[in-house]
Amino acid sequence: MNHVFATIMLANGTIAAYLALQGVFVLEQKYIVNRILTIFTIGSAIWSIGFGVLFLQSDVNIAYYCRSVGMIGVFAYLISAQLLIGYISEINKRMRWVLAAVAFLGVGVYFLTIMRDQIVFYMSEHGMTYHFNAGFANTTYTLYTLVIAADMFAISIHMNRRAKTHRLREFGKYFLIVEILIFLGMILDTIFPLIGLSAIPGSSITQFWGLCVLQYAVIRINHSRITIPNMSEFVYHSLSSPVLVYDMDYNVRIVNEAADAFFPETREEISRRNMSVTDLFEIDEEGIFDFEGIQRTYDAKCRGNDLYCSFSVNKIRDNYGDVIGYIIVVSDQTERMKAMQAMEEARIASENANNAKSAFLANMSHEIRTPMNAIMGFSELLLKEPLSKVAHDYSADIRRAAGNLLAIVNDILDITKIESGKVEIQNSEYDMAGMLWNVCEIIEPLARKKQLVFETDFGEDIPARVVGDEIRVRSILVNLLNNAVKYTKNGAVTFRIQVLRQTRDRVTLRYEIEDTGIGIRDEDQGLLFEKFSQVDRKINSGIEGTGLGLAIVKGYLDMMGGTIHLESVYGEGSCFTVELEQQVADARVMGKIAFANEERRAPEAGQELHIEGLDVLVVDDNAVNLKVIKKVLASYDIQAKAVMSGEEAIACCQKHHYPIVMMDQMMPNMDGIEAMRRIRLIDSYYAEGGEAKIIALTANAINGAREELLEAGFDEYLSKPIEFSHLEELLIRFTPETRVHLVERKPGQTETQGDTENAETMRNTGKGKTGEGQAPVAGDDQVQIDGIDREAGIARCGGDEAVYTEVLTMIVDSGTSQLREVQRFFQEGDYKNYVIQIHSMKSQLYNIGANELGDYAKLLEAAGKEENGKYIRGELPVFSQEYKVMLGQVQQDLENRGVSFDAEASNDNLESVLESIGKLVKELDFAGVAKELRDTQSVFEDADQPELFRVLQEMADEVDDDGIRRILEERGIGCE
Repeated sequence: MNHVFATIMLANGTIAAYLALQGVFVLEQKYIVNRILTIFTIGSAIWSIGFGVLFLQSDVNIAYYCRSVGMIGVFAYLISAQLLIGYISEINKRMRWVLAAVAFLGVGVYFLTIMRDQIVFYMSEHGMTYHFNAGFANTTYTLYTLVIAADMFAISIHMNRRAKTHRLREFGKYFLIVEILIFLGMILDTIFPLIGLSAIPGSSITQFWGLCVLQYAVIRINHSRITIPNMSEFVYHSLSSPVLVYDMDYNVRIVNEAADAFFPETREEISRRNMSVTDLFEIDEEGIFDFEGIQRTYDAKCRGNDLYCSFSVNKIRDNYGDVIGYIIVVSDQTERMKAMQAMEEARIASENANNAKSAFLANMSHEIRTPMNAIMGFSELLLKEPLSKVAHDYSADIRRAAGNLLAIVNDILDITKIESGKVEIQNSEYDMAGMLWNVCEIIEPLARKKQLVFETDFGEDIPARVVGDEIRVRSILVNLLNNAVKYTKNGAVTFRIQVLRQTRDRVTLRYEIEDTGIGIRDEDQGLLFEKFSQVDRKINSGIEGTGLGLAIVKGYLDMMGGTIHLESVYGEGSCFTVELEQQVADARVMGKIAFANEERRAPEAGQELHIEGLDVLVVDDNAVNLKVIKKVLASYDIQAKAVMSGEEAIACCQKHHYPIVMMDQMMPNMDGIEAMRRIRLIDSYYAEGGEAKIIALTANAINGAREELLEAGFDEYLSKPIEFSHLEELLIRFTPETRVHLVERKPGQTETQGDTENAETMRNTGKGKTGEGQAPVAGDDQVQIDGIDREAGIARCGGDEAVYTEVLTMIVDSGTSQLREVQRFFQEGDYKNYVIQIHSMKSQLYNIGANELGDYAKLLEAAGKEENGKYIRGELPVFSQEYKVMLGQVQQDLENRGVSFDAEASNDNLESVLESIGKLVKELDFAGVAKELRDTQSVFEDADQPELFRVLQEMADEVDDDGIRRILEERGIGCE
C-alpha cells in the first residue's frame, strides 16, 4: 500500500505525457483551444510525475525538489484550465481578460509555495508526505486555488444555464464534473495540510480525471469544426447525388440517403447483399476499379429502374498515397439523355433535310448545266451564222437567257453553302492591284455596253498587298458593282476606295459603290439583304435576278467581320459602303491600275474572229481533249502545239516563247499547277506579270474555281467543255491588237473557217479506218445512242461532225484501257492517280455529249478526293458496266457508218504484255508476273485469248518457270 498513490500518479503522468506529445504532433495547432489543451496536458503530466516521485522518496531534500517540480505542473494546469474554460464558454472578451489576469497571478504564488520553511516533509503509511506551516504563503496559495475553482465552477454553471447552443450546455456539464472532482481532491492535499493533517494526493489524482474530461470536450469541439476528415461522412449523406463508398476488398461501406432514393434497392439491402457496381448498373466493362489516375467516368443504365446515369469512380488515398477505397458519385442523366435524344433526332432530321436540299440543288445544278452547255454552244454557233435580224435577235436572247439561268444556279449554290456553314474563309496574301484589276475588267465592259460612265477613285495610300480571302472580297465587289450597273439606266457608276484606319500590320478599307440609278425607297431598304427579295418590282420588272446577290454579300461580310451600309435617294441613286479590316502584308502603296483597251470588242452578228500568227501551247494528258481544243482553236486560224504532260510543256517553253499556254489543271506525275509554277521560273517572259499568259483548263465547273486558280498563279481560267464566248474573250484580251481580226462572214457560209480536216489526221491519231479514206459523216441511217447528246457533242467539237466522229473513235480505242486503269488505281488505294484518271474520263464524256455518264464520273471523282472507298466500291462497277455498254453502242454506230475496228491493236497490246512478262521471268520475279496478269486481264479478253490468260496465271501461281518460257518462246518472245 505504500506505493499505490505513487504508482497511480506515475501511470497518469505517463498517459498525460503521451497525450501531450499527441497534441503537439497531431492536433491542429492553428486553433487556440488545441494550443491551450496541449499546455494543460503538459501541466498535468508534470503534476502527476512530480508528486508521484515525491511519494516514493525517503529523502526530505529530494522530496522538496520533487514537489517544486510538481507545483510547476499544478500552476500550469490551473492557469491553462482557467484560460481553456474561459475561451470555450464564449463569455464576453472583457471577462476572459479578467479571468486570464487572475489565472496568471499563480506565477507569483508559485514562488511563495516552494519556500522551504513553509512545508514540513515526513514519512507516513502512504510514503513521503507533508503539511503546511501556517502563514501568509500557504494561505495565499489556498485562496488562489479556491478562487480558480470558484471561477471555473461559476463558468460551468453559466454555460449549463445560459449557453445558446446545446453543445456549450453539454460542455458546461463536463466542466462541472471536473470542478467537483478537483475540489474533492483539493480537500485531501490542500485543505488537510493547511490544518496540520498529512497530505493525501487527492487532487493530484483527480486532476488527471479532469484532463480526460477536457480532452473529450476539446475532441468534440474539433469534430464540430468544418474539416475534411470530420465532414466526410456528413458530406456523403448531405449530397443530393447518390454516393457509394467501397473499401479495397470492394465491400460497400457507405450508402447515402440520395442513393437510397435513386436505386430500387434500399441502403440496408445494398449493404447487406454487398452489391457490386455491375449489380447496380448495366455495364459490360470489366475492371471498373482498375484504371490509371484518380478518377474515371462511365455512362450506364441503372438496373431495375431504367434510369440513364453517369457515375465517376474516385480513388481514396491515405497519407502514404496508397489506395484504401473508392467513392462512386452517381449523376442522374435521364432528363439530359432524353433532351439529347430529342436534339439528336432534330439534328438528324435537320441534317437530312439540309442534305436533301443540298443534294437537290446540286443535282438540279448538274441537270441544268447539262442542257445549258448545249443551249449556249448552239446559240454561239448560230450567232456566227449569216442570220436575219430577227433570227439573230432570237439567238442572242437565247444566249442571254441561258447565261442568266446559269447565274441563278450559281447564286442558289452560294447562298446554300453560306446557310449550311460550309463556306470557310481562306485567308492568304494577295495583290490589291491585281484583285481590283480583275474586278474592273469584269464590270467595265458591262457598263460600256449600257453606255454608262465607269469611274474609279482609288486612294494613293492603299497597301500593295494584304492578307484576306481574295475570292470572297472580289465576289462582294463584283456583286455590288454588277447591281449598280444593272439598276442604272444612264449616268455613271463610281467605284471608290480609301483607307479609314491603318496601323503597322492592320488596315481598314472603305469601298464605296455609287450609282445614278433608280434608288431605293426608305421602306424597302430593310428588305434589301433578305434572300429572294427584290424591291420595287414594278420598276424593276424588266431586270433579271434571283434577289440573292446582296444576301450573299452580307453573308460573306458577316463571316469576315466586315460591315455594309446603304445610303439611297429614291429616283436619284444609291451608294453602298463596305468597311473591311485586313492584315497588311506589304505596306508599300498600290500602283496604278490599267484596264483593258475599250476599243477592242467581241465578234458581233455576221462576224467571225480570226487570230493571225499566234503560237499557242496546249497541255492535256487526254488525247481526246487535245483533239477537241486543237480543232476549236483551228477555227480561229490558230495552229496549236499540243503536248500530253507537264514535263513536255516545260521542255517546249524552254525552247520557244509561247504567248499563250493552255494548261490542264489535273494531270498525272506533274499536275498543271506545278507545271505552271516551273514554267514561271524559266525566264522573265513566262514570269508572273510577264508577256506570256498561262490559262488553266479544268472541268471543275464550280463557283469559285476561277478565283482559286488565279490565286494559284494562273492568268485566267477556261472551263471544259469550252464556252466559245469565253474563249474568244480571252483570245482578244491576251492577243496583241494587230493580230486580232473581225471579218464579215461570207454569204452562204455555214461552217467556221477551218472546220474540215483531212481524214489522214484521224488515221494518224486513232485506229479507226474507213474504206474510202475519208472521215464518215452522219447519214440517214445514223441512230441516236442512249445517253449521248450528239448535237451537244458536235457543238463542243467546233460544230465539225468529222472531228466529233474522230473523237468517238479515239474514245472507243482508249476507253477500255482507261477504265482498267481507274479500277487498278482504286484497287491499289492510289486515290491520287484514281482521281486524275476518272477526271480525264469525265471531261471526255462531257466532250462527246455523254452528260449523264459524265455526272456519274464526277460523283466518283468527288468520292476519290474524299477517299470514300465505300462509295467507290459500290458505284464503280455500275459505272464500268454502263461505260462499257456506251462504248459498245458507239463502236456499233461507227461500224454502221463505215468505221472498222480490226484486231491489230488488241494483238499489239497483247504482244506488249507478253514482252513485259518475259522480262519479269528473266528476272525470276514471279510475284511481278502475277500482278502483271491481274492488271492486264482485259487485254487477253480483247484479243480473244482467255485460255492463254488462264494457263499463264496457273503457271505463275505454281512458279512454273519452264512452262512460261516455253509459251513465250512459241510466240517468238525470248526470256534469256
